[in-house]
Amino acid sequence: MLFRSGVHGPELFSAWIGETEENVRHLFNLARRVAPCVIFFDQLDAIAPARSVGQGPTSGAQQRIVNQLLTELDGMQGLNQVFVIGATNNLAVVDPALLRPGRFGVHVEIHLPDSEDRADILRVNLRDVALAPGMTLAELTAQWAERTVGRSGADLAYLCQSAKLRALDRAGDKGDLVLAAADFERAAAELGLMAGN
Repeated sequence: MLFRSGVHGPELFSAWIGETEENVRHLFNLARRVAPCVIFFDQLDAIAPARSVGQGPTSGAQQRIVNQLLTELDGMQGLNQVFVIGATNNLAVVDPALLRPGRFGVHVEIHLPDSEDRADILRVNLRDVALAPGMTLAELTAQWAERTVGRSGADLAYLCQSAKLRALDRAGDKGDLVLAAADFERAAAELGLMAGN
């Protein structure tokens, strides 16, 4: 059985000196005890920004957490059957010492979805929703896949969720969720997608 632990970067921080580093030590000790284990750090850039000499954008707590991560990754206790994965939207700001082989040494870039992928994401988010007469799921997903170039899967999920909320508002007390083109237009305006984009 594989144990998984997900950590959002900012969750490790504490207001008390030394507690942030203790949180990191505790996480790695737990992972060693329950191995095999995967530790997943989300928002790695938030907890491990590049350290700087003198005055810089990183705080003492951030420098200490980077040092503690380095200690745990390189530590004497080893990480036998403990796999550490990190995700970031901004690899350039992560401390370079963490990006070396043996630490977070393998980098996989996941690009924004292409038109076909965007259509699939929209289809998944809209599969159980009734559409207004004259609208088909295929037409709707094709149209919005083309209008959402450069948008992430999260943006597309938000677009669909927002359109559903607009449809619920429009339905009022009837409670029938039927999506109309206007629901998507209003949701797109919130996301900053204008007609023709």
